[in-house]
Amino acid sequence: MSSELARSIVDEGGSSACLQRLKSLSSKAAAVLSDFQGVLMLPALASIAEETARELSSHKGGISLGGLTYLTAEVASALALCEGPLWFPSVKELSSEAVEALRPRKGWTSFQGLTSLDPEMAKLFSESSGSWRFPGILEITDQTAQHLSEHTGALSLDGLPQLTDATAEFLGQHQGPVHLDGITRLSMAAAEGLAQNKDQLFLSSIKHIDDATLYLINNIEGKVYLLGLESVHYKHLDSLSTKKVGLKHELDEIVKFAVGARNGNDEDAYLMGCLLVGREHIEYNPSQAFVYFHRAAECGNPEAQVWMGTLNEFGEGVPQDPSAAFQWYLRAAKARHPEAQLEIGRCYELGIGTSPDHRKALAMYLRSAKQKNAEAQCAVGRFYAEGKEVSVDLDQASKWYRKAAEQGHSRGQYELAECMFASPNVREEDLKSAYNWLHQAAENGFVEAKFRIGVRHEEGLGLSQDPSCAITWYTEAAKMGCAKALHRLGRCYMEGLGVIQDPSEAVNYFREAADSGSGEAKHALGECYAKGVGVKQDILEAERWFIASGESLWVQAADDNVYSQCKIAGEFEAGTDLLPRDLTRAAWWYLKAAELGHPEAQAKIGNWFEVGIGVEKDLEIAVHWYKRAAKQHRVDAQTALARCLHNGLGTAKSNIKSTYWYRKAASQGDLWAQIVLASRLLQGVGTSVNINAAVELMEDAAHKGNTTAQLCMSEYYGVIPAPLDWSELKFWRINPLDENPEKSIRWLIRAREGGDMEAAFRLGWHYLIGHCILLGIIISDFLSVADIVIIAAAY
Repeated sequence: MSSELARSIVDEGGSSACLQRLKSLSSKAAAVLSDFQGVLMLPALASIAEETARELSSHKGGISLGGLTYLTAEVASALALCEGPLWFPSVKELSSEAVEALRPRKGWTSFQGLTSLDPEMAKLFSESSGSWRFPGILEITDQTAQHLSEHTGALSLDGLPQLTDATAEFLGQHQGPVHLDGITRLSMAAAEGLAQNKDQLFLSSIKHIDDATLYLINNIEGKVYLLGLESVHYKHLDSLSTKKVGLKHELDEIVKFAVGARNGNDEDAYLMGCLLVGREHIEYNPSQAFVYFHRAAECGNPEAQVWMGTLNEFGEGVPQDPSAAFQWYLRAAKARHPEAQLEIGRCYELGIGTSPDHRKALAMYLRSAKQKNAEAQCAVGRFYAEGKEVSVDLDQASKWYRKAAEQGHSRGQYELAECMFASPNVREEDLKSAYNWLHQAAENGFVEAKFRIGVRHEEGLGLSQDPSCAITWYTEAAKMGCAKALHRLGRCYMEGLGVIQDPSEAVNYFREAADSGSGEAKHALGECYAKGVGVKQDILEAERWFIASGESLWVQAADDNVYSQCKIAGEFEAGTDLLPRDLTRAAWWYLKAAELGHPEAQAKIGNWFEVGIGVEKDLEIAVHWYKRAAKQHRVDAQTALARCLHNGLGTAKSNIKSTYWYRKAASQGDLWAQIVLASRLLQGVGTSVNINAAVELMEDAAHKGNTTAQLCMSEYYGVIPAPLDWSELKFWRINPLDENPEKSIRWLIRAREGGDMEAAFRLGWHYLIGHCILLGIIISDFLSVADIVIIAAAY
């Protein structure tokens, strides 16, 4: 390297300079490079002259000599004067002379290539006051540890996966900072030994506090840094609040809030309550959250008062008490808190903790709505649309729905569109505006809007009759688990509406819809088996769907046998020779079973109140039953409740509560809940951002065959260029440190093998631009001729 080139590197500046092709370095060039302010990386420099090393020693930014495999005593002596860090990644052996020469070192010196350290060499290192890092050493003897304990500078043994009790005892006697960031768990004896440390101890791979770690926290003479802790338990907060523990920022903030709350700060008490019900970085503890919320609520914090109402209403951390819930909501509402006013309106409307009073409900909804609470605006719109306490007035309903819609509230957008479609004096421009609102709600993920667009296109209700377009929207809604959309798809395939007639495919959709609780789909599936349409005729299987039980079933049902009640409801729902189909009676029996605590019936009747099957449509009542079923661990009710809370359907919109129920469903193995929760953890929706947890959830769903999760994992391991804007996945492009293009392609292939056309488009695009073999994978092996023709046509 010439001096001129060295000067250009210095002048260009930067935090580091990697000279990958530099195989020799003169002393003159080294003298110039020593002026560089950042880290110098010389990975190809296999040897270095003493004079060159001496010139480099005046560099202060750190030097990595990755190409050097042997360190002579002369070069070591020259480099010992360097003030910045030194890295020797490839040096696998050291002479005692070289170590002796390095004794004047003051800064960090790292020997990544060393895999062992004998006692004699350890003694030489201990006689220096410099800082030594040995990340490649996986095991040391007790005698080596004893010699290292005599060292007074910083010591890093990050490669050690575990400690013997004696080694821990010796390292605890070390007089300087000790880094043991490879240790994931301590024995009690090891903790007792390390507690002798009087300086700084770094244990960044310990993720949870067990008894040994707690002992170390409480007894260490110096300070322990547990920067890898993922979460803490409430009972450990007092121990963590001492100045002897270093934590990552999120946990440090929790500790500060706990100290503040303990010292009487009501705002910190409120924040602690939120953390304890939010499940982020601290274990879920609604009972203790109740204590904190109560303290803040008594000090007049309206947010805390709303939470007190919520915990009392649903029996979280305290026995369920609707009356107490109503009183707490009322206290916050008197402080003009919009969410509390909304909750009081809901209580008056549904009779929660008070007598039902629609007039008072509307008054409270109006107060909240005037403070721009979108959910309350939707409630006022619903009162006008349904004529509750007021005359039916679609113009007034539209006015309030519009206010919510303009705030981006998907329910408001949907209801506004439906009001506009239903208007008796609708004009052409109104139809266009209605469709735009309906489409916007659908694009925001409101499943009912997607389904309704499909219905309107199928039947020509306010939109052009287009069965093919209807199929597209039904499919979108079906992907979100909409049973009605699945049933409609089955009917379309059965009749050949918008698709080629295919009774077998129709049966598949009917079965999926039936499994999702659709009564109509169950009836249709029974007819298919009875008539042998799309399946082999099977009267016994048909009877399974059309079964009629007999007199004894009615006697049992009258005696409050919930199983029999559900059986009767199912018969009325499906219709048989003995019990003709009657959804109103089916709903009555489901409601009876639901009131006796049957979770399946509660989930069913919640769904029926949501969509208006056999009962008058009432979203608030639907949410009430979803909540009761969800608390009994009914997964479909938990996801339904989470969806309602997210979209503001029949309840106040709350991302925090929605995330809580998605987390419940995900913990029971619901893949869609896992995917939604992962996306929320990634984006910080209703919870703190936690990329590691998000990726873990998404990868689990992907391994279980979910193609959406597989596409997300493909994005995560390294974005593969594509000509389209994959907007629903682009938030997974987080530039991970562990980018792995091969894994990205493998996940894409798995998604394609699972039938995902989007994955086919991505693979096909690479094929069409000439990437026939990508990372050793033959792309065409995973694409059919039809795939390639379709993809080529798209571009």
